[in-house]
Amino acid sequence: MRPLRTLLGALLVLVVAGSVAPPAMAGPRLHARQSGPAANRLTWSETGSYLLGDSIAAYATDDIAEQRPGWTINAVHGRPVSDLPVLVSNLRAVDRRPSRVVIELGSNQSAGWSKADYEETVRRLPRSTRVLLVTPYKAPWRWGHRAARTTGAYAHWMNQIAAQRPHTCVVPWRSRAKRHPGWLRDGLHPKPAYFSTWADILLKADEACR
Repeated sequence: MRPLRTLLGALLVLVVAGSVAPPAMAGPRLHARQSGPAANRLTWSETGSYLLGDSIAAYATDDIAEQRPGWTINAVHGRPVSDLPVLVSNLRAVDRRPSRVVIELGSNQSAGWSKADYEETVRRLPRSTRVLLVTPYKAPWRWGHRAARTTGAYAHWMNQIAAQRPHTCVVPWRSRAKRHPGWLRDGLHPKPAYFSTWADILLKADEACR
């Protein structure tokens, strides 16, 4: 009987462990109509993982794709933060239950964009979805104090949202870029040698997020 009890105990441990940390799964593939220009339309991710970004994410696409081949990455140079609502709407048109959404938008400011806009857009995602907010940074010596203050406000709002919403974490790009100005070629975009650094910061934040 002891070997049988040992086996049953081991099976129970496996079942419990599986219930605590189930594998990430995508929602069913949908084919609802998407809106806006073709650049803002998304394809379904087999892992339910989506990265919505601008040029910074675009530069690191290869590094992310190498380590997370199942992710859908939609990153466009010059994309303003005001594109975020339509991107999330289009995401929900292909996946009603995404497991993970990374938002890397804020480097290109939009007039009138507010904390409420970030909150409302994130609220469109299921509460079970892991959301990662990449804090933006612009060096004042290159982009001016107004742009620096605005991206600072965006980062502050991201931290507040992450503190209030479950399964939501900040990717601390802003603080890391401020501490390492040599990483940036123009006070905003990483130098090619640091594309992988940006990707590593994102992926480590994702691994730590619960």
